[in-house]
Amino acid sequence: VTVNTILLIFTAACLMLVGCTAFFLSQNIILSLLLQLNPFLWTILSESSRVRPEAMLFCLTQLLVILLLFYLYSETYRLPRFALVMGAVLGLGVATKVTFLPLSLLLFLLPGWRQKGIAISSMIGTFFLATIPIFSQYPRFFNWLTSIATHTGRYGSGNRGFVDASALPNTFASLINQDQLFFYIVALSTLNFLIITFRFGLNRLKSLNLQAPPAIYFANKFYHLFACLLLIILIQLSLTLKHPAIHYLLPSMGLCSLLILIQVNLFAKLLTPVLGSTIFRNIGLFLL
Repeated sequence: VTVNTILLIFTAACLMLVGCTAFFLSQNIILSLLLQLNPFLWTILSESSRVRPEAMLFCLTQLLVILLLFYLYSETYRLPRFALVMGAVLGLGVATKVTFLPLSLLLFLLPGWRQKGIAISSMIGTFFLATIPIFSQYPRFFNWLTSIATHTGRYGSGNRGFVDASALPNTFASLINQDQLFFYIVALSTLNFLIITFRFGLNRLKSLNLQAPPAIYFANKFYHLFACLLLIILIQLSLTLKHPAIHYLLPSMGLCSLLILIQVNLFAKLLTPVLGSTIFRNIGLFLL
C-alpha cells in the first residue's frame, strides 16, 4: 500500500509539473489541461493502481514530456545540461523496464553530435548506476534479452526468428481490443501526419515550383517531434506483437496527449494562413 501511494503521489506531481510547464511556455490553458488527460486512457488508469514497473514508466514519460515542451517552445534544448537531463531520464526508464528503450530515439532531436554524445553518455551512466544491485546478473539478463529477440515465442520460447507472422493478425486484433482509444489516437495521428506531409508539403512544393522543400520538413520542431513520436510508437508496437499485453505499450501511451498537442499546433499554423481564421485551432482541438 505504501509503495502504491508513493507512486500515485509521484504521478500526480509529474502531471502537475507537465501542466504548469506547458502553461508557462505556451500561455495556453486549454493545451496545458490537454496534456494532463493522459491518465484517463484505460490502460494507464488501470495500471496506476498496481505496484508494477509500468506506473514508474508513466511518471518518467511525463518527465520526458516536460523536456520535450522545452524543446518545442524554447532554445534550452541546445544547452549541454538539457542533453544531460534527457539522457538521465531515458537511462532510468530503460533501467525500470526495457520496453522504454524505443524512446531513446528522441536523442536524434538534439542538435549536433556533442549534444547527442552527452545524452548517450548520461543515459548509459544512469542505466548502470540504477542497476548496480543486479550487476552480477548482467550476463543472465542480456542472454535472456537475446533469446527473446531471436525466438518467435513468448519470453524466448518457440522457433528461431523475430516473430511468427501467421499469428500477427490475431495478436494485433487482441491488442486493439484491450485499449481501443489508444489505437484510435495512433491511427488518427498517422493519417494526420500523412495529410500534413503530402498535402501541405509535397503538393505545396509542386504548386509553388520551388527548388527547396517547404520549411516544415527542416525548420519545424513540431513536425520533427511528430515524426519521431510516431516512429517510437511503431517500434514499440512491433516489439509488443510477440508479447501481446497492452501494458507493454504504456510508454507510448504516455505520449498521446503530447501527440495531440503537436497536431493541433501544426494544423493551426497550416490552416490559418489558408483560411484566415484562428478558429481552426479550437475546432482542431475539439475534434482531436
